[in-house]
Amino acid sequence: AGVVVAPEHRGRGVGGVLMDAMIERGRELGFVLSALYAATVPVYRQRGYEVAGAQYRLSLDARLLRELRGGSVTLREATVDDAERIIDLTRDHYARARDNGPKADTLDDLRDELADPGIFAYVADRGFVQYAWDGSDLAVYRLIADDPDTARALWAVVGSGSSIAKTVYAYTSPDDPVVHLLGDGVVSDMRVSRWMHRCLDATAAIEGRGYPVATDIDVPIVLNDAQVPSNCVAGRLTVAGGKGQLILGPPANDAVRLGANGLAALYAGTPTATLRAAGLLSGGADEAHAMLDAAFAGRPAYMHEYF
Repeated sequence: AGVVVAPEHRGRGVGGVLMDAMIERGRELGFVLSALYAATVPVYRQRGYEVAGAQYRLSLDARLLRELRGGSVTLREATVDDAERIIDLTRDHYARARDNGPKADTLDDLRDELADPGIFAYVADRGFVQYAWDGSDLAVYRLIADDPDTARALWAVVGSGSSIAKTVYAYTSPDDPVVHLLGDGVVSDMRVSRWMHRCLDATAAIEGRGYPVATDIDVPIVLNDAQVPSNCVAGRLTVAGGKGQLILGPPANDAVRLGANGLAALYAGTPTATLRAAGLLSGGADEAHAMLDAAFAGRPAYMHEYF
């Protein structure tokens, strides 16, 4: 939900105190990462949050979507009973595609959405779409498809409303396959809403993240975190077989040095050259920077949801 400080109490550090408490409470609850859309950047940046990814909204011509055909793919309206299967389908899809950012619904949340008469949802053997009216247009909040025919069928059912809705807004990854399925006018506009995030538990975050399977690195590193002392560590950051870890040890003279902001941005795939230019990363040899880029690079970090 939105958080505000009453006008008569602004400028006294109340927002910072709230964020400190939220960081502490998040760690108590076992949260490894925290993300937010910032109405104002400084108060969050001072607490270790950094601009990391975005919510991408594509504007698509509904008529062009209608003309996509799914061949023999059969769709049916999704019901509450499909919730568990849709969650499994979504998680499998995100894992295979190595998506960075989207979160899966809880079973209860998805059941509530499927029961909502204002939300349209259709399911196929290998895909799912969820959309709703957005004024006189349509908004696609999630579309999962594991083959071209299923993707065409799901987009076409959304486009079937083109006699009323001229535009379909789709909250997708910036490299969604629909860009390659459509011809002229594939994307007439893209709106980008940036979000910030923070690693609440640096060790668990490094261990829980995915990495390129063929990448092996071993980089001396020093992490500093003004709000979370347990995130202040020295040693080595290693990646092997798609898994990463922080190995504690004495600080090396040639270590790469990151604060909470630098770690957050690196974690989301920001290149080390950008981090150095912004003052978020220091130290380390060029070879170490190249290894970090190889390990943390990937698809753009994105979310479907706005909150």
